[in-house]
Amino acid sequence: MSAKFSRVAICGGGIGGLVAAAFVSENPDIQVDIYEAKPDISSLGTAVAIWKCSWQVLEKLNLGEEVRKKGIPLPKEGEARGPIFRKSDQSEGFDFHSHIMPYGPTGLPRPVLLSMLESKLPQNCHIHVSK
Repeated sequence: MSAKFSRVAICGGGIGGLVAAAFVSENPDIQVDIYEAKPDISSLGTAVAIWKCSWQVLEKLNLGEEVRKKGIPLPKEGEARGPIFRKSDQSEGFDFHSHIMPYGPTGLPRPVLLSMLESKLPQNCHIHVSK
């Protein structure tokens, strides 16, 4: 009986594409090809807010320790201010709702996040740029 071998194509080498590739390529029987339209994996951008659910995904990819080593503050349990809804289409605007979240986010620089995700891609994962 011959071994099954699968191939997966992922369109886009941004955060979502690299996370998907990291998870799918954990199976050595699946070859992953990432197709990015730009000439490289873009490192442009500012900080990305990492909330609890996103942090849990990074932990599953074993990136938590790398984040800690870089000295980036981790998401914290406990109340934190979420979105503030404001009516400002009149001369005197006012806040009409301030949402309190059960946990707070941390800011992770996008270039750092992309670099960490790219470093988690195994040999069965290939990035094709300018596609």
